[in-house]
Amino acid sequence: MLFALQLVFSGVLATLGGRGEGEPLGLQASHDGTFAPSNAATENGRPLPVGLLANSESCGAAGCHTAIYQEWRANAHRWSAEDQFFQTVRDAMTELHGRSVSEKCSACHDPVSLLSGYNDPSLGAGAPGYREGDSCVVCHAVRRVDERGIGSYVLGVPKRYLCDAAGAGVTRSINHFLIRAYPAQHSRDYSLAPVRRADSCAPCHKEYDVIVEQQGPVQVETQYDDWKQGHWNTERDPRKRLRCQQCHMYYLEAGKDALADPYDLKAGLGRQYRNHFFAAANQFMPEALGSPEAAGQTQRVTEWLQGQRTIPEIRTVWQQGPVVALRIDAPLTARRGGEVRLSAVLSNNKAGHGFPTGPLNIVRAWVELTVYDSTGKEVFHSGLLDAEDHIEPGSYVLKPLAINLHSQMILEPDLWHPAGPRYRPAILAGQSATYGYEFRVPPGARGPLAVRARLRYRKANQYFMDSVYPSGHRTARIMDISSSGADIELAEDLSAESR
Repeated sequence: MLFALQLVFSGVLATLGGRGEGEPLGLQASHDGTFAPSNAATENGRPLPVGLLANSESCGAAGCHTAIYQEWRANAHRWSAEDQFFQTVRDAMTELHGRSVSEKCSACHDPVSLLSGYNDPSLGAGAPGYREGDSCVVCHAVRRVDERGIGSYVLGVPKRYLCDAAGAGVTRSINHFLIRAYPAQHSRDYSLAPVRRADSCAPCHKEYDVIVEQQGPVQVETQYDDWKQGHWNTERDPRKRLRCQQCHMYYLEAGKDALADPYDLKAGLGRQYRNHFFAAANQFMPEALGSPEAAGQTQRVTEWLQGQRTIPEIRTVWQQGPVVALRIDAPLTARRGGEVRLSAVLSNNKAGHGFPTGPLNIVRAWVELTVYDSTGKEVFHSGLLDAEDHIEPGSYVLKPLAINLHSQMILEPDLWHPAGPRYRPAILAGQSATYGYEFRVPPGARGPLAVRARLRYRKANQYFMDSVYPSGHRTARIMDISSSGADIELAEDLSAESR
């Protein structure tokens, strides 16, 4: 009897690939297998069923990848489609250039909708991929990638086990039993080999525009190329190299975790797995969306940027402390009425790419520096915010400047027609940048002078925030990545003391 059941189950194990019963191909799918202007493709050259792409909850069912699923729900890959910044930019782009142009963004931000043929921004929250973003299948069913970017991946077509679309109950139990009884197909369809390589990040962490007036593509942003050309990849000693996954998917001790995955442990992954929180630098959107584990994810991002989290397996490779360290170089003494020159030195100790990184016109990192005398009176300042939360003019802001074809700086969500970065002051991996300050000591100042500086960061500048949330003033959370200070004695005070 058991043998007969096995034969039946094996006969229906993986025969339900392709379009699901009664499931439409999609609204605007291209039947030649292209999803231009993105570089995304499917292995069979056709759109895939929504149920095949957007069934992440099944991966997290009890006894399967439970902990990994819960971590994925909190990370930016999961809410990449409902990201309010993305939605604003895509809506503006669609209004200006038409619906099909949005496919460039959707290959990475909303691949479920794109690859199932429902890439229609007007669907809003009704789009199939709105709550899935980069689903489990979209990442783990990738067959091939290349380094062009803009979704340069080929997605495989996993074969569907019997009762694959079951929501709960006996039918789901049958599905999970079949996966365990016949895991070979499951392992082939969702191979870990591609996603363990650093180049698996290239398709979505590298962006360019093709502009008729320009000779060739114009780079917009690229974390991947920064890493590939940087010292974390080019160090002569292989022991000092790091891949993207080693930083952003640092190990967790599954055996000590209450959400340890029994299935993963049985599958030979040992008592460790790479976490799927993907903590990086977005400490605004989780709480803005009210996403699962929002407060926890925001805290993880803060710990990551400030260097509060120790990663055991790579702690000997990089320096301890914040991602970008700040140091103040100042003279030991100064005179009343005299000029003081000092420097703020920023060192990119940990980021595998340039800092800052991300969309050219959105992210903001800047140095705030103030000088006080011993009575608390302010002597000098730079980098303060005004009443509208804009950074004061003349401050050192690490903002790559995007310009449009008319050589105008882009501050609004118009990201789709840049002529390229006019100035990209990002600090590359392992490198430092120095910013000079000069001020005059007031005649009545009392020493010593206290120099206090901090590297401040927020996910979106205030111009962009005002565009995304026009109905009311809203500002992105600001965090201090690192800080430093110095004391400057006044020579006159020292002379008085010596007498």
